[in-house]
Amino acid sequence: MISRLSFFFLMAVLSASIAAQPYTLGAISIERPWSRELPPVAPNGAAYLRIENGGKTSARIVSAHSPVADRVEIHAHEMDAGIMKMHHLHSVEVPAHGAVSFEPGGLHLMLIGLKEPLVEGKDFPLTLVFQKAGETEVMVEITTGGPPERSGHGNHEHGKTQ
Repeated sequence: MISRLSFFFLMAVLSASIAAQPYTLGAISIERPWSRELPPVAPNGAAYLRIENGGKTSARIVSAHSPVADRVEIHAHEMDAGIMKMHHLHSVEVPAHGAVSFEPGGLHLMLIGLKEPLVEGKDFPLTLVFQKAGETEVMVEITTGGPPERSGHGNHEHGKTQ
């Protein structure tokens, strides 16, 4: 008979290995969706992830939505005359056999009008909509620091934006 402590340890290990699996939509895989914990009064947040495209043609993410926010927009940070500015993008291209990382200080999914606090240890659904591939839902893990330790990748390539 398995002790209660052993059972909970086993469940934690299984949960971590399930979370480590990328989400897939055809040749597209979405890895490490995460967001930072925010104070309960924060009106907006951001979600980050990595999209890899193993297909022969480019893929284009055109929108996203989540029940935790009034709306989700694709945003980018750029330096303009020495000042960091954020702006809305209508889409982001993920090149064939390439990848795009949504990360702090760069591309990100802006969660506008949060309906509930983002609390460490919880997660929330986020639906990504691609122009041709359709849509897929991922679960975004909320952490206090950076991305959760899941499958690691060293070489991050950024796709073209419009």
